[in-house]
Amino acid sequence: MAHGGSPVVVRGGVILNRFRAFLERLSLEIEQDQLEGLKFLLQENIPLGILEKCLTARQLFSRMIQTSLLGEGNLDNLEKLFTDIQRSDLAERVKVFKQSSMEVECELPVMEIACFAIGAQRTDLNVKIAEDRLVLSMCAALHIDPSEIRLVGSEEVGDNWFNITFEIPKRKQVLDTLRWAAIQKEPWLTLCGVQSSDD
Repeated sequence: MAHGGSPVVVRGGVILNRFRAFLERLSLEIEQDQLEGLKFLLQENIPLGILEKCLTARQLFSRMIQTSLLGEGNLDNLEKLFTDIQRSDLAERVKVFKQSSMEVECELPVMEIACFAIGAQRTDLNVKIAEDRLVLSMCAALHIDPSEIRLVGSEEVGDNWFNITFEIPKRKQVLDTLRWAAIQKEPWLTLCGVQSSDD
């Protein structure tokens, strides 16, 4: 069993919190030139050599978290950066997220992010089949309804390798079962094409 609910890696995949799920959705909407703008604006706070290694918005957000420039209770920097690169739509979403974090979160079920690295051929059909197979297997293994799982996105990360990200219910039993499946490399993960970090 995972110690203290810490994240369990399934080759690039982790179970994350609501804040990181929000950052993941934002990262998918940032174009390369906007990423360069963010890195330029952060040169006084993060060394240039480190910024050059940030090839995606996700990597940049991670570095900002590590340097305490970004956090669930520290979103002002991100909101200002988005305003400065002329992405007022993203700045507004950060503002809304900040406000919602202060409110009681009882209207919607709390969700977590589950990200899986999947081996699949590059065609859209094969990736879709892999996504569908993974949803059905997760539902059976985690005892949840398909309506409780939402596809956040998929990203090609290598030749015939995709990171597929889902939102799943944040319930202790569901998360513990998924962590245990990852640790034990349960067959349903392998049958869906998921690779462990040891493979």
